[in-house]
Amino acid sequence: MKILFLDVDDVLNHYGTEDRVKHNDGSPYYILSTTDKTYRGLDEFRLRYLHEIISKTSCKIVMCSSWRTDTICMDYIKKRLGKELSAQIIDSTIDSQGKLSRADEIRDWLSKNADVEKFVVLDDSDWNDLDGFGEFWVHPETFNGMDESHRDAVIKKLS
Repeated sequence: MKILFLDVDDVLNHYGTEDRVKHNDGSPYYILSTTDKTYRGLDEFRLRYLHEIISKTSCKIVMCSSWRTDTICMDYIKKRLGKELSAQIIDSTIDSQGKLSRADEIRDWLSKNADVEKFVVLDDSDWNDLDGFGEFWVHPETFNGMDESHRDAVIKKLS
């Protein structure tokens, strides 16, 4: 099985993303941050990149993003991905509530799933010990999100 560990913020969106997470009734949903109330959505062309990754590699998605713990955000991403792509989200890493780094949460998932033949971590985070994954980490720049080079790198590593 091929796995894409997926972060959302600054991967499927960026600092200037205009789309906003919404409740099912269409009202804005606010995600509390440490600095202010912010809410982000998803960039259409970055969702297309994700579609290309899935269609070219047949990978499954394991969410490692903070979005994984928020039902409204997960419902929104599944709605935006559509039925076919959202079905590729098979799991999420544990929520250690800050006791483990994101890298350790991913390692924990990998230790419990022996049928992984290839994986890639697609995450912008510089502070989660992800550099320990070396070539298996594709690292978009914070505030800029995934671009074509990141899409192509993920496809190459999972193919």
